[in-house]
Amino acid sequence: MAFSILPAGRLSYSLVDETGTDGRMVIHFPSSQLASIVQTNALALAPLIQAISGCAVRGISYSYELADPVFAAPLAGSRVEDKGRFLWALANGLSSKIEVPGIKPSVVLTDGAIDAADTDVTAFMDAIVAGSAYSGIDGSDIVRVTAAYQAFRRSTKGMLPSRRLAV
Repeated sequence: MAFSILPAGRLSYSLVDETGTDGRMVIHFPSSQLASIVQTNALALAPLIQAISGCAVRGISYSYELADPVFAAPLAGSRVEDKGRFLWALANGLSSKIEVPGIKPSVVLTDGAIDAADTDVTAFMDAIVAGSAYSGIDGSDIVRVTAAYQAFRRSTKGMLPSRRLAV
C-alpha cells in the first residue's frame, strides 16, 4: 500500500431546516492547510452560510483524504454488502459498531460468527483496542469486542453483481 494525501481535503457542513430535514454542504480546502486553520476558517464561514440559506448549521466536519493510486485488485467474489460486524464495549458502558465490508468467507464460522482465533481477525481486534487511537462516537475508549458476526446489507441495483442468473 502506498497511500498519499490528496491535493484537497473535505469540509462538510450539516444543516437543518425548520421542518427538521437535514442537508449537507461540502467544500474543499488545500490539504497543505493545518487543521487549526481549517477549523478557524470553517467556523468563520458557518454564520455566512446560515445568513444566506435560512437553515441552521448544526455541525462541521473536515477530513484530510488519502488514496492509494495503485491499490491491489479485490479478491474474486468479494462483495461490499457482505460485512463483518464487530460490536465493542466502551469505557463508559455504552457500545459501538464497526462494519468491515467484503468480509472474507474464510474468517466466518459455519454459525455466522467471525472466527476470533483467526490471526488476521485477532490482529484487527487488537489494533482497535490497543492504546487510544480509536474511540466510540462520544470519545470514550474502546475496551473490548463483545460480538463479531457476518451481516448482510440489502443490495441496491448498482451494488448487485454485474452478471446475475435469471430465475
